[in-house]
Amino acid sequence: MLRFNPGKYLALTTAVALFLIMQAGLFVLDLVVSAQIRDDATYERLASRQTLLLQIIYESALHVGEGALPASLREEQTVLLDKTATHFDRTLTAFTQGGNAVGKRDNEVFVAAIDTLQAQALLLEAQALWKPLVETIYGVTRQAAAPETDTRELALRVIEAQPDLLRLMTRLAALMDETAEKNAATLHLAKIVTLALAAISFLVI
Repeated sequence: MLRFNPGKYLALTTAVALFLIMQAGLFVLDLVVSAQIRDDATYERLASRQTLLLQIIYESALHVGEGALPASLREEQTVLLDKTATHFDRTLTAFTQGGNAVGKRDNEVFVAAIDTLQAQALLLEAQALWKPLVETIYGVTRQAAAPETDTRELALRVIEAQPDLLRLMTRLAALMDETAEKNAATLHLAKIVTLALAAISFLVI
């Protein structure tokens, strides 16, 4: 005759309850980490785009600084320089303070400020280089006919600052990619541990 074993029933109930709790915790962790991975991927794409913008700024500034450039081409390059500098500035500000960044096809993307210490150190250095440079850029692009001395000064300043800014944005993109990979590894490990604990709890019973 089979006898009811309350201890066995309680152990089974406890194991099932623990399994459900672990699954719920894993579900929440999955939501949080997955969202962070998506954010890191967005930061990486935007930082990579910043490097492309710097290349355009560099080339446009050199064209604007050339005194022999035809008037129509000079105006075209000035407009391009102003627009590109504005996009770079908005994205850099969004990285440090949060706000709308400019993504592919000039679409706006809202991002929160990047709060990791390594990223903030890179952004602080980038801001120190960029602020005086963008003032010089706007000093040329936002006046009707900038003096030749100003356009040449602009070209020299871009040549001087661009390599360091390019290095910082490249490092930021790599850092965000590394962070996304670490978060993905953390989530994968959490799933393995949860499944292992669940299997152990049922084996013990």
